[in-house]
Amino acid sequence: MICSGNGKLYIFGYGSLIWRPNISYTRSWSGYIKGYKIRFYQGTTTHRGTPQYPGRVVTLLPSKNKEARVWGKAYEVDGAEQINAAIEHLAEREMILGGYKFDEVSFFPRRVIHENPEGQKNASQLPDVIRAFVYIAEPGNDQYLGKAPLEVQAHQIATAVGHCGRNVEYLYKLVDFINSEVPKNNTRNDEYILNLWRLVKEYSHNAESHNDDKVSI
Repeated sequence: MICSGNGKLYIFGYGSLIWRPNISYTRSWSGYIKGYKIRFYQGTTTHRGTPQYPGRVVTLLPSKNKEARVWGKAYEVDGAEQINAAIEHLAEREMILGGYKFDEVSFFPRRVIHENPEGQKNASQLPDVIRAFVYIAEPGNDQYLGKAPLEVQAHQIATAVGHCGRNVEYLYKLVDFINSEVPKNNTRNDEYILNLWRLVKEYSHNAESHNDDKVSI
């Protein structure tokens, strides 16, 4: 894995890396990459599911729309020791256990407008674009589940549980990130996730009515 010209490593996360990077980093930014769409097509038989009842986690697919955006977080890792530790951790987490490979993308940090006491507005001082590494699960890996009707995906996510917790918690944290970090005029890129969340809530609500053990979302 190659670092940038300034000797730092930049990693883009669009799934659990958003809320649980588990690496040492110096800075992080919310932002997006272009030309991809996000889908719950990768299976998980450890973190959010089991071999008998696999869960679903996200991966990236090329989009026909080159301006399509996938939002997430980028992390800056500095120093040889921290970089080596991050690479080792992510190689096991994403490639060995998760079935992902790494690629390189252009990351566009979100511009945040700050207003000083005098009422002057200034955009946050950020690079226009950052070359970052990203992990992508490709079709054909052992855990890849692929496309399925949205209702089937919702059922799997609503019921699967792994050693990191319930699969539905993973989806909820993605929705929470969208609601808190993605500008409202950009959420059309996330309609797939929001529709999936709606179906998961409907499924869980219907299951509650037939089960004394309530499921809280």
